[in-house]
Amino acid sequence: MTHSGTDERVRTHRLKVEAANESAKMIDFDGRDVVFIDSIMAMLWFIINHVLTTEIRLLGQKRAGQQDPHLRDYQNSVSLIAKAMSGLTPSNPLMDEKLRKMQELSRSV
Repeated sequence: MTHSGTDERVRTHRLKVEAANESAKMIDFDGRDVVFIDSIMAMLWFIINHVLTTEIRLLGQKRAGQQDPHLRDYQNSVSLIAKAMSGLTPSNPLMDEKLRKMQELSRSV
């Protein structure tokens, strides 16, 4: 692989993680005041969570002894997703299913 190809992959990965992080920050609510939210959001939030938890895992492996400055921000974003999904699970079976799957996966991190 060429050097420019590697640079492009790194740049694309960084953009994907930052897009996921910014998307999660827009979720900042607990779900109690929401009358309806489309079930597709369960799928989207699950994917955003996956991107962020994968990055958290990678940062933990790369920086033995040093904390990456983005780590806390990503962890907060993951918490926002879980909080929102938790508030919506009583009325949304897909949200409940995806939240449980996220919780299972986070235990393995």
